[in-house]
Amino acid sequence: IPLAPGELVLVCVRVYDSPNPLRPLATDAFVLEGPQVLVPRVVLHDVRFTEPLDLAAGEVAVQVGTAADDCGAEWRSEDRVTAGRLSIRPLAEFSCPGLAAPLDGRGTRTLQIATRRLHEGRWLSSSYSFNIPRRDCSTMECGRVLYWEEYAVPMPPTQQVLCGRPFWDSSPCNPPGDGVVLVNVLYDLVGSGQYGAADYLGSSDRPETGPIGGYPVVRLLGGQTAPTFSLTAVPAQLSIVADRSLTLESLRLSGLEVPSGTDPACLAFPDTVVASAPATEFAATVTICAGVLYEVWATVVDTDGTRTEVSTGAISVFATSNDLVARVEVLGGDAPAFGWFYEQMVLVESGLPYAGGWTGPAAPDQPRCRSLDTTVGEFRWRGLVMLGSTVDVRMSLNITSAGDSECPLTSRGAPGLVELSGSFTLEQLFSGAPLVLTTPADTPLQLRITLTGSWQLGELNIQT
Repeated sequence: IPLAPGELVLVCVRVYDSPNPLRPLATDAFVLEGPQVLVPRVVLHDVRFTEPLDLAAGEVAVQVGTAADDCGAEWRSEDRVTAGRLSIRPLAEFSCPGLAAPLDGRGTRTLQIATRRLHEGRWLSSSYSFNIPRRDCSTMECGRVLYWEEYAVPMPPTQQVLCGRPFWDSSPCNPPGDGVVLVNVLYDLVGSGQYGAADYLGSSDRPETGPIGGYPVVRLLGGQTAPTFSLTAVPAQLSIVADRSLTLESLRLSGLEVPSGTDPACLAFPDTVVASAPATEFAATVTICAGVLYEVWATVVDTDGTRTEVSTGAISVFATSNDLVARVEVLGGDAPAFGWFYEQMVLVESGLPYAGGWTGPAAPDQPRCRSLDTTVGEFRWRGLVMLGSTVDVRMSLNITSAGDSECPLTSRGAPGLVELSGSFTLEQLFSGAPLVLTTPADTPLQLRITLTGSWQLGELNIQT
């Protein structure tokens, strides 16, 4: 049975002990799964231009992959582009099973992305290709999702111009209308085994030991999230399979892993009424919150009228960011002009930044003796996963010495340890408004943290 990467199929096999086709001996049930491969998933999250443009809805288009790559249809912008930027909500995602790669890192995969935009009544087009990095799961840990490369794919400019710069000048050349489409490439680990797998569910001729004829087996087969602008009410479309013909009455969610600070409403969703006809495969949509692991319980009725509630597995979805920036401003206060930055720490969701540093005036020959009025720090995160329904931010800055023009070995006016912490809700993250934390007014040294960056809804995680 040919199976696409990640595809699951329920197969019921009738077994006969005589030539009579009307009297099968038994029915055996299996779930077949395709071979384990890495499938690229391209996430389109931002369009940026180097100069402000005003483009109507539908005037920006992106095509990911070729027809053989099977990445899906072309994406068209549904919102107006202003101020040179379009943050795409909900995100456009393209899964490319035609580019599936084995786990041993063999073979090269080339991804093509074509971009178009409308300018003065005509379409400007460009196309770029790049090799997808090899992933060898025999030498590295491969989870269900591998994060992640980010690429800036050039948009077609209004005019093709030459920079006229010497070859050693690497500064960017931005012709009129120049811009980029920002995409993330993730790798979904799907399937099972080198050649696939068959998961035995049971047989009807062994009611005492096999599931069929005894206790019903109901499992989550797959699922995905539907587009949404709320991370506290995420529609999750589920595919469910049973080992026999059953009526699925309803689905109930219970919290398995609930982070502290989770909104109580995330644990109070009403049961989802399905009321299906007797079948072995079902489709249903439940509502969940990002950051919470839910167990999915199904109430089913057997052909003899027996009603049973069984666990089908667990689901979760998380908000992620690949371009989060924390801007930290030191704003002075009841402190000298300069201070010795002995140690500092900036954490988002308990994660340290991968890059960052301070800029601003420093005392001569004392690079760590910085201005306590105008110093600014920028710190960056990528591959950040939000746990729970809030993003927690924490910063500490230890100023051990201070002075009006330099930092002496000892001083009494140093602010010492200054700390700032706070949280932002899911609604605040997706509102687009600045996310700002400031120290209380009576703090000797005033700090301000501003978070910027885009957040995306990750894939639906299923555990069985």
